[in-house]
Amino acid sequence: MIKGNKIISLLLTAVIALGIVAMPNLRVNAADSDFTLKGFAHMQNIGDQWGSVNSEGALVIGSRGQSRRIEAFGIEFTNNSGIAGGLQYRAHIQNIGWTSWVNSGTPVGTVGRALRIEAVEFRLTGELANSYSVLYRAHIQNCGDAQGWVANGAVAGTEGNSLRVEEIQVKIVPISQTPTVPVISYRTHIQNIGWQDWRSNGAVSGTTGRGLRVEALEIKLGDNTVGTVCYKGHVQNIGWQNPVADGDTAGTIGRSLRLEALEIVIDGEIAKEYDVYYRTHCQNFGWMAWAKNGKTSGTIEDSLRVEAIQVVLIRKGMVPSNSLEGVTSNQSMTVHDLSWIRINMENRARGQTSKTNYLIMIDYTNCKCGIFTGSQNNWHLVKYFDIGPGAEKTPTPSGTYAIKDKVKYFVSDKGFYCHYATRFHGAYYMHSVLYYDDGTVADPTVGAHVSHGCIRMQIENSKYVYDHCGRGTRVVVYR
Repeated sequence: MIKGNKIISLLLTAVIALGIVAMPNLRVNAADSDFTLKGFAHMQNIGDQWGSVNSEGALVIGSRGQSRRIEAFGIEFTNNSGIAGGLQYRAHIQNIGWTSWVNSGTPVGTVGRALRIEAVEFRLTGELANSYSVLYRAHIQNCGDAQGWVANGAVAGTEGNSLRVEEIQVKIVPISQTPTVPVISYRTHIQNIGWQDWRSNGAVSGTTGRGLRVEALEIKLGDNTVGTVCYKGHVQNIGWQNPVADGDTAGTIGRSLRLEALEIVIDGEIAKEYDVYYRTHCQNFGWMAWAKNGKTSGTIEDSLRVEAIQVVLIRKGMVPSNSLEGVTSNQSMTVHDLSWIRINMENRARGQTSKTNYLIMIDYTNCKCGIFTGSQNNWHLVKYFDIGPGAEKTPTPSGTYAIKDKVKYFVSDKGFYCHYATRFHGAYYMHSVLYYDDGTVADPTVGAHVSHGCIRMQIENSKYVYDHCGRGTRVVVYR
């Protein structure tokens, strides 16, 4: 500790709203003849440490290699350039969040509360901001300097990742020396809306809380970003499409088909320093966790729509904030993949025989039906869809059966119409969901155990069975 540090520590313990602390009498650290930066950091288990200027002309405060958090800091800025303007900064504090912007000479942070600073932002004001940039970087727990230099109000550090800032470097440079920030832009085609405007670098594209599906998307890199972005979509009734690149359309338009999942990769110069991260807002799940570099985001074979997306480029060694653009995910998974249900069904079907060239497999537990064509050890899945089998108290019996006969419709004990009914065992049928006598749907439920033992299907699927699967077609019901 320097002489007089006891007085400084007493001043720092005067914590006010949002973690702002009192400013000590700073020691001078000259940067150049036009601008002077001088500052301190209040460090875990140490207290106040004065900064110094390194060989790059940057003010350095904090420490590295000691695993100590910065709890508060303050910087004085002297402008001798003759151009009007000043320096402002703010900090993101553990359990508190962002402080207000303060002018140079005012400390931010906390003392005596063992709270880490997790991120910082700096900006220039007035005419000065038209000619100069403030560059800064944070040395971050577990990440080191991987984030690199940022400028003019960008976040240095992390939000929502519980990582401490251990060191901060700050310098003023001509605006021509500002690092180029890579840009990734994207837009989505939304049900009932059409194409939205382009979004960039983590902004939300799509809608939430409105039950609208994303039907297509386009992604491109900025003009100042050297490389290629490739992407593909998993689409309702289609599955994975072939990859497209650099602004081409993935998904469908005018077919009312939902996008269910996506994958994105980058290549070229940009991929040497950056990873592409993305996440989807999915029906019934909300925001998924971040996926990166070609991993799947969304749902597979779950019949659920993507409603919105975020895409961002992040320096290698870093991860995007869980609260980027105010969006927070409570999911630990990037994808909800039910393809294992289909794969299990295909494996079960392989050795089955049938008196026709059709085979029907019913997964009672997971409420799925698969219709196959071919023959033993050569079955091919042609339709795969959700069903409504028997409820818990009236389950559909498991076993191996064969189609007996069919009726165009019948009326249930409660007066509901069941269309395209195909009997496979006793009084058990495969038939449509329930309809009123005026032709409107009484109960559209599939994907859940709801019936008295029959297998309910969407009417187009019960009609397919009625039209194609003849007497003797094997029906296998399993759990």
